[in-house]
Amino acid sequence: MRFYFICLFVSVFLLSCKEDFDIAAEKKDIPVVYGLLSRQDTAHYIKVERAFLVPGRSAFEIAQIPDSFYYKNLDVKIEDLNNGQFYTMREVDGTNEGYPRDTGPFAQFPNIMYKLTAAELPLRPEGTYKLHINRGDGSPEITAQTTLVEDFNISTPTSTAKLRFTNTSQLLVRWSQSDNAAFYDVYVTTHYTEAPFDNPNDTISKSLRWKVADRVTAVQVSFLGENYLRFLRDNLQENQAIIRELKGVDVTVVAGGPEFFDYLNVIIANTGITSSEEVPNYTNISEGLGIFSSRSRAYSPNHELTAESLDTLRFGAITKDLNFQ
Repeated sequence: MRFYFICLFVSVFLLSCKEDFDIAAEKKDIPVVYGLLSRQDTAHYIKVERAFLVPGRSAFEIAQIPDSFYYKNLDVKIEDLNNGQFYTMREVDGTNEGYPRDTGPFAQFPNIMYKLTAAELPLRPEGTYKLHINRGDGSPEITAQTTLVEDFNISTPTSTAKLRFTNTSQLLVRWSQSDNAAFYDVYVTTHYTEAPFDNPNDTISKSLRWKVADRVTAVQVSFLGENYLRFLRDNLQENQAIIRELKGVDVTVVAGGPEFFDYLNVIIANTGITSSEEVPNYTNISEGLGIFSSRSRAYSPNHELTAESLDTLRFGAITKDLNFQ
């Protein structure tokens, strides 16, 4: 779980100098919130930061002071609108949770998030949930609302199917429609081992993920086996001192909610944002900026390749120098 969009929003506000949006002059902090709920997650996290400028001080200097972009004593709750029950989130350090902050202009420690485990917040299928954030300083409550994306399944390839990746093949991925989903991303993850050529028993397990399709609105995609082979070639180092062995291939489809879809569309439409100094105008966070939405994932794991595909991987012109055995 990464919070790229938080860094983008905060960077825009800290570094913007557009005269008709002078945060320093207004002396107003702006909440920036990011959170995605999923029934497949073992824990749920909400990231809350603030963006503002202090007159007479460098934005880069402020970015190294955690107190400048974290709120103190936040009260963060999620309400199940189906029964009116509230769940209070606790403050944690994301680095200790296994989600370190990406390197950049902002201080990496602490890395504050708000958490509930899946057992503490039992998400119901297609339930509607509302985020409540109280800053404790008399400011208006920050709120956002989302309806969960429905669970769904991958129908093609079937769980026992061997995948065919050759120079002339096409692979079809098909899944059931997910209610409340606005788009789908499709991934293929290759699991393999590497070992020194002179010590083949000294293996290291590795994985490589390929994003096959992005923001698809249909319920199927197909792609060329040649593209898969080229992805491996472009992302694995040719090294005659190591040998590789394919261990399996996973197919994953991720469904995203409508708020997330609109958010991504705005981000993509504003490519080059730092040069234009224009701020993306989509948010579903009251009193601030950011996104609170939902997602769901479907897996078809541990596929083997056909014998023809393995021969192509080992001896084909595209991947023969990768030393798959």
